[in-house]
Amino acid sequence: MAELWGDFEGLKLSLALGYFKVEINVDSTTVVEADERGGSMHIGCVAILDQIKVLMNKLEGVVIAHSIRETNSRVDILASVGCTVESEILIYNSPPVCISSLLAEDACRVSSARLFPP
Repeated sequence: MAELWGDFEGLKLSLALGYFKVEINVDSTTVVEADERGGSMHIGCVAILDQIKVLMNKLEGVVIAHSIRETNSRVDILASVGCTVESEILIYNSPPVCISSLLAEDACRVSSARLFPP
């Protein structure tokens, strides 16, 4: 449900800033399927999914993609930072220090192994 709220708030912000072509990356295939089809993972998600669909219909183009959890680590760190601030929204003009080492790894194309259970 938290990822759906992230989708909703991100779409609202995109529209407010005048961005009409948006790509949403989430690390939950269930959320991807719910966003794409408007189906519900749980009955409590119906209202937020309806609101997401309304916002998506206002945009010129929306791509919803699944990202493996490891690639979402930057977002997880930023979400943790967001939980510690009192403002409703925090916009950075440049990347915060807390993710600078991860961004440097990205720039150098450093990869990490992903282990799958047998």
